[in-house]
Amino acid sequence: MKPKLILGLALVLSGGLFGCSTAHRTTAIRQTDSLPLYVYSGTDDGGSASRFLSTRIHLDEDFLVGGDDFLKLSGHVGQRGANFVADVMVSTGQQCQFYRGNVKLEKPFFAQAGGASGGAGPQFWFVLSTNGDCEAILTHVNRVRGFTNAPFSHRIATLPPPAISNTPKDIDPTTGLPWGNLLMDPTTGLPLKNNKQP
Repeated sequence: MKPKLILGLALVLSGGLFGCSTAHRTTAIRQTDSLPLYVYSGTDDGGSASRFLSTRIHLDEDFLVGGDDFLKLSGHVGQRGANFVADVMVSTGQQCQFYRGNVKLEKPFFAQAGGASGGAGPQFWFVLSTNGDCEAILTHVNRVRGFTNAPFSHRIATLPPPAISNTPKDIDPTTGLPWGNLLMDPTTGLPLKNNKQP
């Protein structure tokens, strides 16, 4: 055979192989992503559901999200037949709790164990859901738990403190300290009396 014919045949065959594997991979991804899934975590705070963190997940893929105050939600959710199997953990920085086992969609499940420094707090809950609306999930958890107070969701980011608007003109509204180049005590961060060095 001629070298050009062999090269052309090799390119056609390799293109067909790669095309088939790419098409198969895309189909598999579409099947797992056809139903959006979310994991929510929280606790009971003052007689109401309180959300720590939530994230959209993909089946059989590890996830890790973080938030304010050292909050962290991590884990893995897979599907075995008609069942969902979760291995999830939430940490607040002072304590962490986890759940490993079968779960049902839209049904809150509770941490099985965990660890804490300085004393353990209330039991954490998790929810695997197709609903991306945090408020609806918190209302659902409240209903399941029998709570009647309004649900609470932690802020995503810490907002800067508001500027003080009714302060005298010689006070910096951001810091609350007098304007100017006053000497500051390095220990306390407060202006020194009589503006003298320690």
